[in-house]
Amino acid sequence: MPRFSVVVPTRDRPNLLEFCLGSLAEQTLDDVEVVVSDNPVHRPAREVFDRFAGPGWRYFRPEQPVAMHDNFELACE
Repeated sequence: MPRFSVVVPTRDRPNLLEFCLGSLAEQTLDDVEVVVSDNPVHRPAREVFDRFAGPGWRYFRPEQPVAMHDNFELACE
């Protein structure tokens, strides 16, 4: 069980997600879970996630775009 989770909801901003995940990947803590909930309309971010993903990282994508607050809740579940 990770000590804490970092939940990152995103929509159509792979460039900002790259900055965020790059920073998280440089952290030295081992007991952290990173959860990315990608909610794209035009620009999915799976490729960005795959470049940085480490142990304990998870990627979710709703079947269709949802409101961003729902996207955050989905990631927390």
